[in-house]
Amino acid sequence: MNTSVIPPRAGTTAADVVAGQWFWHEPWPGYRVPLHVAAVSRHGRTVRIVTTDPDREIVQYRSDRPVHLLRDEDWGISLSGVLPLSDVA
Repeated sequence: MNTSVIPPRAGTTAADVVAGQWFWHEPWPGYRVPLHVAAVSRHGRTVRIVTTDPDREIVQYRSDRPVHLLRDEDWGISLSGVLPLSDVA
């Protein structure tokens, strides 16, 4: 899904992402994919995020990398960014 028209979102850093959140993964500029966090592990200055996406099961970021969470207007639900998969599937 190419969603390059999505405006910049308020976000957090990779070190602060938690299981249950949805975030925009941007593998290259102009291409964004929504991913659901299943688990997070921290390894020094690196954060490994295990997702529920079969094509992008694991993404790895620097701990200080900005991460943009999905907001209410993206889904029409939960401002917290934490959504059960069943609510959006």
